[in-house]
Amino acid sequence: MAKRFLKLFAAVGVVALMAGCAVPTKNVDYAAFKASKPRSIVVLPPLNESPDVKATYGMLSQVTTPLAEAGYYVLPVALVDETFRQNGLTTAADIHGVPVAKLKDIFGADAALYVTITQYGTKYMLIDSVTGNAPAWFAGDSKSQGAYAHNAVLSGIKTQALAGSQTGASGYNQLVFDDTDGQSRTQLSTTQAATALTLGHHKEQIDSARQADLGHGAMLATNDSGSVRAGAGLLLTAHAAGTGTALLDSEGAASQIEAISELAELLADVAQKQKAGLPDEPAAQDLPALKQLRHTTEVLRHAESTGEGATAIAYSEPHLQVSAPKGIAATTPADAVLVAGTQATLIARQDANLAAGGNLAMAVADGLTFFAHGKAVGQSSDAAAGIALHAASGKVGLSALKGASHLVAEKAVTVASTQGDVTAQAKSQVLVNAAGAQIRVTNGTIELHAPGKTIFKGAGHTFVGPGGGSMDNTLAHGNLKGCGIQEGNAATSGAGSVSR
Repeated sequence: MAKRFLKLFAAVGVVALMAGCAVPTKNVDYAAFKASKPRSIVVLPPLNESPDVKATYGMLSQVTTPLAEAGYYVLPVALVDETFRQNGLTTAADIHGVPVAKLKDIFGADAALYVTITQYGTKYMLIDSVTGNAPAWFAGDSKSQGAYAHNAVLSGIKTQALAGSQTGASGYNQLVFDDTDGQSRTQLSTTQAATALTLGHHKEQIDSARQADLGHGAMLATNDSGSVRAGAGLLLTAHAAGTGTALLDSEGAASQIEAISELAELLADVAQKQKAGLPDEPAAQDLPALKQLRHTTEVLRHAESTGEGATAIAYSEPHLQVSAPKGIAATTPADAVLVAGTQATLIARQDANLAAGGNLAMAVADGLTFFAHGKAVGQSSDAAAGIALHAASGKVGLSALKGASHLVAEKAVTVASTQGDVTAQAKSQVLVNAAGAQIRVTNGTIELHAPGKTIFKGAGHTFVGPGGGSMDNTLAHGNLKGCGIQEGNAATSGAGSVSR
């Protein structure tokens, strides 16, 4: 190792400008230095032979900064100076006389930079760095150094904020390549807002120390704001794909949407045939929501020419596609908002559950239908699930404010109150009809009609004068009317909602 510890006389090309005249630099053979591939450098205090007493301090900053920017690990100047003081070395001349092997034992650096200042002007200008591009991270060489003890697997670029480049205490930017066998990692990061893009094997890294394993894959993280923008379409998917897969290949999602739209169309068609459709409702295949589903598959499968005779998947409109083969979960402890400016479709091939810990409100501007096919193939109608509406407590109200209501069943219908009354009321007539016999209450009279006998049974029969009663069941009315200006602006801009 001592052979690799080279005495380096000129690490950077510097021109000293004296009274406007450039001092020529000396040509130095760097072949041995480059062949040794040093990773860390200790900069010795400059030996000042110029008349300027400030030359030593100025030269330190001129030398160490380019070395750090070139990728070398430069031992902190303050640490080096304090180490020499503790060893009784206070002058540059004494320090320059320390044997090379001794410096290696003290600092463990791969190279040392000896600087002798003979002329010092008023301005320095960096021409070039001739030190190569050594790694910014160096490995330890003993197991006692813990996470620092590893092979020389870290390479890349590390730049540091100039304000703290000599102490190493300020922020930095880095591009790290970790070539550990079976743990390859690439990381582009900055300490600004702790922002990083990590690819491959995730490993906590603190300086040169390889710490805990954090997983595998890709991660983009920041403590500040973030955004992903794609003006022509964006695919976010957990479907695996090979390197030869098109950038926006969404066949898995397109096939699923296609299959689920067929199910939705089938159910809508059955509902319409069972008279469960709305008035003037189009055929199932022409329902707006289902037409939009088919359009989505067309968007996902759209292909465009690459300009070289080939084609590739490219969404036909700015579409955001989110898909996963084994489930998607979106959670928040606060509010969640989903707004659609035109159609919104929720379809489950099997079960769908909508639950609320508080109230659930559903409001529609036009018609609303509920349809349950219920009876499966080979299943009796009694075993079918049907529709169940229950209120464990509180009232149940069903009202048709401007129209008729129908309750029809193929078999028995039971209207009962276990602890109260049952009231049937109408403004003009109440008719009870069964098997040709009927009771009609109309125009202040009660009529009994029967094709056979009419039987009255009771312990007694009392006939008194006229009497009657009435109830007020007037229903509330209201009209849905939005702001014409706001609705017009929303339609023009494609907004999903309007403010009050």
